[in-house]
Amino acid sequence: PRLRGFAARKLHDGGGGVDVTAKRLSRALSPAIPPTDAAAWLEGFLDDAGRLLLHDQPLLDLLDSWLRQIPAEDLDGLLPQLRRAFSGLDRMERRHLLNAATGVRATDAPGVTTIGRDSAAFQAALPLLKTLLGMSA
Repeated sequence: PRLRGFAARKLHDGGGGVDVTAKRLSRALSPAIPPTDAAAWLEGFLDDAGRLLLHDQPLLDLLDSWLRQIPAEDLDGLLPQLRRAFSGLDRMERRHLLNAATGVRATDAPGVTTIGRDSAAFQAALPLLKTLLGMSA
């Protein structure tokens, strides 16, 4: 799975197109794929290219959706693998990714519900997000 993820990213880098990459990401991170295989695919995909998520909202949305679907009992075992996947990002990039993942945007589209920084749900999820990004809790 990690090699397939890396190959998908190289195809994306070569001009494969966002739509094609989004389809590959969606398939690789679908609920039918075992979480460990999906995390390995993601690690390969993000190898030295985690910045891609900072500039590609559809791919970030797909990743966010996948993370939300992981059963709680599987998440603890995946944390080291997920953390490795994001280890190529520097501190500032991790901060930007955290802001993007938590819905901190200049403007929001009408009808889109975002979780405010002061909400209980945001505060509950923040330590996990920081752990995934390798930031201090």
